[in-house]
Amino acid sequence: MSNKTNYNMQKPMKFASVSCLCSCLLFAPALAYAEDKYAIVIGVETYDTSTFDNLDYAAEDAAELGKSLERLGFQVTVMSSESRSSRLRPTTPKKIAAAIESALASCANGDTLLISLSGHGVQFSDEDLLPSGVRETYFCPGDADIADKASLLKISSVVNLMNSAAASRKLLLVDACQEQVLSAEGQKKSARRIELGSVHENRRSVPGGMAVLFSCSSGQFSWEHDAIGHSVFTYHVIEYLSGRAENRFYESERADLNGLVYYVAKRTNDYVISKNLSSDGQLPVMRGSSANWPLGNLDVSDEISNSLGMKLVLVSAGDFRMGSRESKYQVAIAFSEDPDTFANEHPLRRVNIARDFYIGATEVTHDQFRSFVNATGYRTQAESGTLGEAATSVGLDRNSNWRRPDGNLPLPKHPVVMVTYNDAVAFCNWLSRKESRVYRLPTDEEWEYAARAGSETRFWNGNDPRKLTEIANVPDRTLSNGSQEDSYRSSAQIGKTWVDTLDGFAGLAPVGSFPANPWGLHDVHGNVWEWCSVVKPATLKITDTRNIAVIRGGCLF
Repeated sequence: MSNKTNYNMQKPMKFASVSCLCSCLLFAPALAYAEDKYAIVIGVETYDTSTFDNLDYAAEDAAELGKSLERLGFQVTVMSSESRSSRLRPTTPKKIAAAIESALASCANGDTLLISLSGHGVQFSDEDLLPSGVRETYFCPGDADIADKASLLKISSVVNLMNSAAASRKLLLVDACQEQVLSAEGQKKSARRIELGSVHENRRSVPGGMAVLFSCSSGQFSWEHDAIGHSVFTYHVIEYLSGRAENRFYESERADLNGLVYYVAKRTNDYVISKNLSSDGQLPVMRGSSANWPLGNLDVSDEISNSLGMKLVLVSAGDFRMGSRESKYQVAIAFSEDPDTFANEHPLRRVNIARDFYIGATEVTHDQFRSFVNATGYRTQAESGTLGEAATSVGLDRNSNWRRPDGNLPLPKHPVVMVTYNDAVAFCNWLSRKESRVYRLPTDEEWEYAARAGSETRFWNGNDPRKLTEIANVPDRTLSNGSQEDSYRSSAQIGKTWVDTLDGFAGLAPVGSFPANPWGLHDVHGNVWEWCSVVKPATLKITDTRNIAVIRGGCLF
C-alpha cells in the first residue's frame, strides 16, 4: 500500500500504537447435530493445606473449559472451588457423584457425555492391585483427608458411573497428577503410604465405548504455568475446543476426539519441554475407545469482543499481492517524498495467508492500555527514562510518555501513543493471560492483507489522496491550520500536508471516527502508526543485521 512502511529499531515513534491480533483461529461454517451433549466440569483448587498444597489455576481451568464446551453445544455444569453455590463446590465425593448422576439421568442413546476432573490425585502404595493390574486412583475433592479414604473419589467409581449411562459417546478428562501434591505437613503425616508416580498408569482398563484422556504418562507430572494462567494440559484442551489449533487437527469442519487427542498430546509435551518445566516432558495419553467421534462444530462469529471492550473482526485466509503496484519514484512524486522512503514496498509479490485470524477493528485505546497498566503496575520504556535521546530525535520532549504525550492529556478513546514495540508485546502478553486466548501483534503481511481488504489500489478507497480525508485522519488542511498544542506535533511539523481537503481533526482522532474498510478495520490509513511483529533483516532491503520492528499505516502528520 502507498502509505509508508517503516522499519524501526524499537525507538519510540511519536504515534506508535498497538494493533492487536487474536492468535490465528481456524473455523468453518456450523452444522447442527441432533444428539444432546452433557458435560460435568470439576476444578478443585483450594484444599486443607495441612495435607495438600493448593493449586493455582484449577478453578480457571474449569470455568474456561466450561465456556468452550458451551460454545460447542454442550449443556455444562461447572463445579469449582470458587463456585458461589455450596452445591457446586466440589468438596466431597457425594457432591461430585450427585452432579454426575444428574447428567446421567438425562442421557439417551446417541448422546455425548464428557466429565473433566482437575485437581490432585493420589494412589496408596499399600493397597492391593485391581484386576486390571494397577492400584486404585483417587481424585481429591476440596475436603479430602488422606487418613479417610471415604473423603476421596475413586476414579473407578467415576468410570463405572459413566459406563452405566445410556449415552453413546463418553469421554473422561483426568488432570490430576501435580508435581507437588502434599503440603510440608502432609508429607510428614502420609508420604510413606502415598504413591504418585503411577496415577496415570497406562495399563488401566476402560470399558468399551468410553475414552479416558490422562494429562500425562506414567511417571510424569501435570504442570501449571503462570504465563498461560492454566494447567498446560487443560489450556491446550481449551485451545482445541475453541478452534485455535492448526487446521490439520480438525476433520470435516468440526472438532472431534482424534483431533483433540493428537493436538493436546503434541502441544502439551512441546510446551512443557520448551518452557523448561520438565526435561521428561508431559505426554497426555488416551485409553479406551479408538473410534473417532465428533465433539461439535466450531462456532464462528464475524466479530468478537473481549473484556476490555475491544472488537476483533474475523479475516479469512487467502492470497494477495503485497507491495506497491507503482514504482517508488511514481509514489514519491505523488507524495513529495524521497523515493527511498518507499523502497520496502517493492518488489510487488504474492503472499499467502494460510490461516484465518481475528484482528482488532481499531487501534488500542488509551483506556484499554491504562487497564493493563493499572492491573500490572507496568512502566513503559518511555516512563523508565531509557528513551530520552530517541524521543528527542523525533521532536518529543524527553519526559513525554503515553500518559501525557507532549504534555497533552489524551481522551479515553484516543489511540494510545508513545509505546514501543516491547510495550506493545507486554500488553499483548497480559491480555493473553487475562482472556485465556493468545493475543499477539500481526505480521507485516497480515496487517497489509487486512488493511487492503481485497483492494489493489494505493488506499482501500482508491488512488486519489484527496479522498483519504473521507476515511482517515491524515496530513490535510486541518492539520496545517492547527497548532503544536492541539495536535501533539513539533514545530517542524506544523504546516506540512499531503492533501488539500479536510478530515476535521488537527490532532488525534478517537478510534473509529472514520468509516471502516470492507473487512471492518478502522484507521488503517493515518491517525497513528501501528506496530507489527518483528521481522528478519534478510527479508528487507536494509543492511542492519538486527531484528526489525515494523510499523504500518502512516499517521496524522
